[in-house]
Amino acid sequence: MPLLSIYNNLIHGYMMSRQTRFDSHKRSELSEIHNRLRKMSAEQPLYKIDFDDDVQEYTLTVKEHALELSAAVKELGSGEADGAFSRFTVKSDMPGTVGVDVLEGTDLKKVDNLQVEVERLASPQINEGRMVESKENSLVSGQYNFTVEIEGNFYSFQFNVSGTNNNRELQTKLADFINKTKVGLRADVVNDRVNGTSALNLEAKKDGVDFEFKDTKTPEGTNAGIVDFFGLNNVRSAAGKTVALVDGERIESIDRKIVTSNGLLLDLKKETNGKSVNILKIADDEAVYRKVSDFVNKYNNLTDYVRAGAQTRRASKRLWYELNGLLSKYSETLSENGIEVEDNNLGRLYVNREKMSEAVNEGSLEQLFKPDSEVTGSFLKKLFDVSLNPMDYVDKTIVVYPNTKNRFAYNPYITSIYSGMMYNNYC
Repeated sequence: MPLLSIYNNLIHGYMMSRQTRFDSHKRSELSEIHNRLRKMSAEQPLYKIDFDDDVQEYTLTVKEHALELSAAVKELGSGEADGAFSRFTVKSDMPGTVGVDVLEGTDLKKVDNLQVEVERLASPQINEGRMVESKENSLVSGQYNFTVEIEGNFYSFQFNVSGTNNNRELQTKLADFINKTKVGLRADVVNDRVNGTSALNLEAKKDGVDFEFKDTKTPEGTNAGIVDFFGLNNVRSAAGKTVALVDGERIESIDRKIVTSNGLLLDLKKETNGKSVNILKIADDEAVYRKVSDFVNKYNNLTDYVRAGAQTRRASKRLWYELNGLLSKYSETLSENGIEVEDNNLGRLYVNREKMSEAVNEGSLEQLFKPDSEVTGSFLKKLFDVSLNPMDYVDKTIVVYPNTKNRFAYNPYITSIYSGMMYNNYC
């Protein structure tokens, strides 16, 4: 069976899961590969090799691992709309003071960093009832009507008083009655056991909401209604609005949430007392983590496979040393960005999530994987060389050295016939 057919037959058997946008090439890229192949074949000796199944599988698998890793590196450096560093999120540098969420439909590419000052937080209206003698029967028996106005809505209530109920019992029944109506108020009875008195206090459940009680009907023989007698309309503190400065613009809100003009929802939790909270647009940490993890996993796949092959192949051991040399050269830079070398002398990597997140926030991780960075360039060059000629890492016997004096002595199929790389979609 021709060797190129062997390659195609084998490759369909076990390594066809790789499908990335980096598998296709421009004409200029194909031309570069062609020129590299010609130059390589001119400088390469003629050799013979024991081309058994293990050697074929090793060669093709090394190439595929190199191509997969190369695609992972390029994916991290891609500046396209769906690239790892093109997906953004927002965070607050003081989340306990000002939280932030992104509203649906917001385009984060158009969002800039913000500075937020919280001058005042919204507060609910609180009414403090009148202290009355707890065990006395102060109200005349009969039917009492009153109304509550809250958030522009009016509610009418009817409350029956029996002569057997003392003031404390009536306050408790009234508090239960108000709480069960769910009009947006919270009622609570407070006791002064020393003086034997009690009061019914009221509070709006929402910040910035005010309310008003009024008596509308009292039994015959009394001028004191439920509202007047228990002091239900005695305002201790009026409802207040939230006031905040967002990039110097004064914004008011009846609650503690503010929607900015660019689609962010700010959750204001504390007053800042003249200081500013920074709302920062950063790369989406989770999206970057997935891409970095993919890079680390593919690097480990390659180095594990090469290390296993180095047990029986001298040439594979050379590739192992080359990969470790490359890793050693940039280990400090990688570590600073959360990509660290395992302490097992196996040349494997792992992701330090905390350090990686810091590097994402600082922007250094994105710079590390830029196409023009030294680290990216070195990795891609080595991977390109490995994928172009994985036969360089297979044990072989040299038969004839090339005639380097003859610049036109090309053997264009020396490389491709062994590795199946001449103009196919695996280059």
